[in-house]
Amino acid sequence: MTGFGRHAWSQGDFSLLVEFSGVNRKQLDLAIFLPSDLLELEPEIRKSLSVHFERGRVQARLTIESAVGASASELVFDAGRAAAYLEHLRDFAENVGIKLAEVSMNDFIAAPGVFVETERRRDVDDLRESVLEGFRMAAADFIRMQEVEGQALAADLQARLDSLAELVRAMSERAPIVVENYASQLKRRLEEIAAEVPQGTGEDEALLRREMLVFADRSDISEELTRLHSHLGQFRALLDKGGAPGRKLDFLCQELSRECNTVASKANDAELAQLVVNAKVEVEKIREQAQNIQ
Repeated sequence: MTGFGRHAWSQGDFSLLVEFSGVNRKQLDLAIFLPSDLLELEPEIRKSLSVHFERGRVQARLTIESAVGASASELVFDAGRAAAYLEHLRDFAENVGIKLAEVSMNDFIAAPGVFVETERRRDVDDLRESVLEGFRMAAADFIRMQEVEGQALAADLQARLDSLAELVRAMSERAPIVVENYASQLKRRLEEIAAEVPQGTGEDEALLRREMLVFADRSDISEELTRLHSHLGQFRALLDKGGAPGRKLDFLCQELSRECNTVASKANDAELAQLVVNAKVEVEKIREQAQNIQ
C-alpha cells in the first residue's frame, strides 16, 4: 500500500528527520538512505524494520542538520602538507641558488590543501540508539497511515465480495434450469423426428435419458460453485483477521479466477455465461485491489 511517515527530533547540536514513503509492489523492496558516516547502522535498521513489512517499495531516509548556531563543518590544518610545501621551497631555492624569502602564514593560507574545511563527523555510538528509535517511530507513523488506507480497501473488497457472492448464488439457481431446458429441447427434437419418421418410443426414451445424463455430467458446476463459496469465505476471514494477508489474497484471487474459467467452459447457456462474465470482471477488480494490500 502507499503511505508516508515521519519522525523528527533533536540531539546535541543536530536535528534529525526520518521519512518513510511507500508504493505498491508484489515483493518487498526496502531501501534505506543514511549519511555516509552512519552507513554502518544500516544492517541494524534493516533488521528492526523487516518484521513490519512483507511487500511493497518502501524508502526510508535519514537527514541530519546542524542546529541553529552550530557549525556543520570544521576547519582542519594539515601540518604535514604545510611542512612539505616549506621543504620543497627550501630545496628549490638551494638548487637554483637563490635566497628564500621569509615565508608568512598568508602563504600557507593560499596553499591548496593546507587548510581544509570538512564536514563535522558524527559519533555513531552516540547516535545509534536515537537513530534506531527514530526509524521505529517513523515506521509506526507510516504503518498507521497504511492501516487507514487498509480499512478503506477492506470495505471496498467486502462490497465486491458481496457482489461476487450474489453472482455465484445466481449461478447456483441457474445451473439446474440449464439441464431442464436442454432436456426439454432434446425431447422436443426427438418428438419432431418421431413425427416425421414413426418408430418405437422405447429406444427414444432410453436415448433421451442417456443424452440427458451425459449433458448433466458435462455441465455440472456444483463442485466449482462449492469451491467458489469456500474461497469467498476464506477471503472474508483473512480480511477480518487483519495483519498482512496480501500474498494469501493473491492466491485466492487466482483460485477464484480458475473456478470461474472452469464454469465458463461448462456454461452451455447464454444467461449462465453472462453471469460468469460478470463474475470474472468482479474477480479482476478484487485482484487489483488485493494487490494494494500488504
